[in-house]
Amino acid sequence: MPRVITFGCRLNALESEILRENAQKLGLRDVILINSCAVTAEAERQVRQAVRKAIREHPDRRVIVTGCSVDIDLKPYLEIPGVVGVLPNARKLDVEALRPFCKQAETKDCEGQFSYPASRARAYVAIQNGCNHFCSYCIIPHTRGKSHSMPLEKILFDVRAAVQKGYIEVVLTGIDIAAYGKEEELTLGRLVSHILQEVPDLPQLRLSSLDPAAIDNDLLQAFATEERLMPHVHLSLQSMSTSVLKAMRRRHTQKSALDMCYSLRKARPDIVLGADLIAGFPTETEADFEETLKTLPALRLAFLHAFPYSKRPNTLAATMLDLSRSVILERARRLRLFAHEALQICLQQHIGQTLPVLIEHPLKGRTPHFMHVTWKEPVHAQSLIPMHITGCQEEALVATFSKECSTHLIL
Repeated sequence: MPRVITFGCRLNALESEILRENAQKLGLRDVILINSCAVTAEAERQVRQAVRKAIREHPDRRVIVTGCSVDIDLKPYLEIPGVVGVLPNARKLDVEALRPFCKQAETKDCEGQFSYPASRARAYVAIQNGCNHFCSYCIIPHTRGKSHSMPLEKILFDVRAAVQKGYIEVVLTGIDIAAYGKEEELTLGRLVSHILQEVPDLPQLRLSSLDPAAIDNDLLQAFATEERLMPHVHLSLQSMSTSVLKAMRRRHTQKSALDMCYSLRKARPDIVLGADLIAGFPTETEADFEETLKTLPALRLAFLHAFPYSKRPNTLAATMLDLSRSVILERARRLRLFAHEALQICLQQHIGQTLPVLIEHPLKGRTPHFMHVTWKEPVHAQSLIPMHITGCQEEALVATFSKECSTHLIL
């Protein structure tokens, strides 16, 4: 069975599934495919570490590397003894790109069929790829190219196929999904409404990360009117300092981000918000960082992912003078401390409620707000089940599942 090791975003996770399917079709059972990420230097370091570990621990398998890190510089991977192939991003989903390795496979059924698992909790559907914005810190436009949207009919086909295969939730994913449809004057909000209208059997639809500057009235209306659109938004904020946002070449301001969070809550009062933040951008002064910390409580975030700034080649920020590593890491630590406290507040607010929980594992799942839930009695059906929230532990809600619940499955 081919193995795929994935780093990075949800789009990468989806593409890894396609990689696995293509390798399976070609009978490449002795390969390890490593789908890399290049969003930070630390991500690339972890990829190289995983490549060497895979070669060391599985000498009987052939290692192939692909993904964004390869597009930045494939030479380091070619120089690792044991790597038999490197695939650029543009070709990693092309089954023909893997065919040369089929000649070395030990199996003869290179045209075998792949069957999907009959029932899973969550499926990812790509609706868009690439980015046009060239934020000063970001390498992704160089590795993924210009923004382009998937055809509407293909998206509907993929969503219907996911439902037919037993998936309960579909996540719309991409690099900049809020840019969906701009080429044809469509919008993400209209796409959401179209999917839910055309696929009435889909129980839950969720969105991956959004650029706050691109959330429009169509999407706000979708959150307000579409109950099956999950009340959870993760925003690509990166900072809440006015001057840092400008240096980052972000399209939103501190005020517009605050206004957008207010608009989302007005459209969907129970919505839960998360955000990505970069700590220690080169121009970030202590005053800038304090401005971010001071403003964060007004956003009322439940999930906050804090990333230490990492210089990326061929970006504008790479020409700037970096802050000391100790300052960057200390600011990231302070953001993560805030994140932990913010999540605890949100978890406490859900205690006492009975919520539909998407079962991902016999002992864990997620609420519509994407909060982790755990319980003690194993649940073997992958379904939507109402559970009573009794408390919280670490970074998850604790729930009880009773026999009464089992007779009231939502599906």
